[in-house]
Amino acid sequence: MIQDLGYDVEYNDVYSLLREDLTGKSILDYGFNNGNLIKSMPDIDYTYTGIELQESFVNKMSKEYPNHTFLHLNKFHPSYNPTGTDIKLTDIVNERYDIAVAWNVFTHCTMENTKECLDEILEVSDKVIFNLYSPGHYEFCHRYLRPDSPKQLEDFMQSAYWIDDNEFIYDEQLEQTATKWLFSFYNADYILDTIKNSRIKYTKEHSVGGYYTGEVYVIEINKER
Repeated sequence: MIQDLGYDVEYNDVYSLLREDLTGKSILDYGFNNGNLIKSMPDIDYTYTGIELQESFVNKMSKEYPNHTFLHLNKFHPSYNPTGTDIKLTDIVNERYDIAVAWNVFTHCTMENTKECLDEILEVSDKVIFNLYSPGHYEFCHRYLRPDSPKQLEDFMQSAYWIDDNEFIYDEQLEQTATKWLFSFYNADYILDTIKNSRIKYTKEHSVGGYYTGEVYVIEINKER
């Protein structure tokens, strides 16, 4: 039985997948898990703040990297933090960052939670890089996690949620109740269009494929407006 809570994701090349020079940048790592971004950082100057829903990872990474800042965001998540609250990012962060990274975060969030978190991140950063799973990435997850699951998703307009082994929910809002695990597949254009306004622009950066990656997107504040 796979569970999201406490699960260490070991993927050691996140920095190169971003295709972004972070030299001299102040970085907000939203949902750092096992520290895959900071572990992959090259020998450059930067300042780093990590945000995580799971307090065990905060304690672990604070000991491994005492010169950087790791903060616990006790926010509700159906599998990562089912006892969390409706706390906002700005309740624990009062700085502004050059860039935020949310790697393998929204691949395990509901659409509503994804939009809420992106809005909160853009309150403290002018730019955020994140990845999403499109329907095509289900094949990787299916093959790696549960080969006995359906080989492909049904057609959907907005979202498909794969929860607790073999339950699939299409184009419906997921109830705010605890789950053992959650994988999310999206019509990404729908999400991006719903959060876009006159101050926000986005570009689809690249597809890096594979189980831990998906489509990589960049959202920026349009400073000209």
